[in-house]
Amino acid sequence: GLTISPLIAVVCIIIALLIIALTKYVSLGTTSAIVVWPILSYILMILGKEPVNYRFLIFSSILALIAIYKHKANISRLLKGEESKFGSKA
Repeated sequence: GLTISPLIAVVCIIIALLIIALTKYVSLGTTSAIVVWPILSYILMILGKEPVNYRFLIFSSILALIAIYKHKANISRLLKGEESKFGSKA
């Protein structure tokens, strides 16, 4: 992401860090950032801030779906309030 679109990568990193700082849930921050990646890509393409690249959009969307699938246990624990917070003892 960083080499393909530095703007989108930086925004996603900032989103992840803000969510982690506010909630202390690393899984929520990282999953949110990966979900925002294709959405932000699409928005910036529509606004003309990024070149239209449908292959990149499809690629980032597939990665977001894979990340959601791979983190379904974390998402389930988050929804139940059972996910460990950053800095808490295991």
